[in-house]
Amino acid sequence: MPLELPMAVPGPLRWLVSEITSIRACAPYERTPLVHVPDADTSLIFRTTWARRSALLVAGPRTRASYHAGKDLPVCLRFRLCPGAARLLLGVPMTELVDRVVDLEELWDGAAGLTAEPARPGDDVRRVLQRLQAALPARITGRSSADLARGELVRATAQALRDQAGQQREPIAVIARRLAVSQ
Repeated sequence: MPLELPMAVPGPLRWLVSEITSIRACAPYERTPLVHVPDADTSLIFRTTWARRSALLVAGPRTRASYHAGKDLPVCLRFRLCPGAARLLLGVPMTELVDRVVDLEELWDGAAGLTAEPARPGDDVRRVLQRLQAALPARITGRSSADLARGELVRATAQALRDQAGQQREPIAVIARRLAVSQ
């Protein structure tokens, strides 16, 4: 059974990435079925095979569960993107990625350099974290003020709609008025 471990999100990525999970297979022969439940978030997924081939994928929002045969992945990192960050980083509306997994290179010129082979075995996680800490914030700097405002509106809306422990959520009409948008 794969081992899922939460990792600390580095400071420079906290406004773009809400969670990082490291998923490691116990042995190359262990092929536990993979179950992906519906998920409204978009994630970047870095994975390396036992043959030391790496890929950086984008998993868009999922509207239904999917089931897959286990894969030969000794290293797999999932970077769950914060609400409002995915479109800024990827440059496409999330509606284009619903129920899809695509190679980041399809959406982002120059993404191939993010998965260049590590120098030593075991370097995968450190290397990809270092590269993403530099590359993700750099993607945002060229965005227009309208794009940044849209991303902030999505983030604020998601935060307002998120259930807060011990608190009652505001009615939709109140949230819309506060954010100066229609219901």
